[in-house]
Amino acid sequence: MVVGLALNTYYDDDDDDDDDNDDDVQQTAAAWRNVFFIAAGVYVFGTIFYAIFGSGQRQPWAIQPIEPAKDEEEAEEPSPKDTTT
Repeated sequence: MVVGLALNTYYDDDDDDDDDNDDDVQQTAAAWRNVFFIAAGVYVFGTIFYAIFGSGQRQPWAIQPIEPAKDEEEAEEPSPKDTTT
């Protein structure tokens, strides 16, 4: 999406209100064709790069230690009234 927006501003056509509209339409279509091919190339490159170098394994920096909830800690501790000896 970002590529399309960036290329749109690069290929933005200043409309000078010329009488030759057919040439403007053909130039606009050619410009948008270039935008499409450049954007498609960027997306395909990103996909291939991820397919080669990407990994589905969880990284060490993404693992959070699991701490027991306070309710579980309180439930494990015997209450003073429950002293059976």
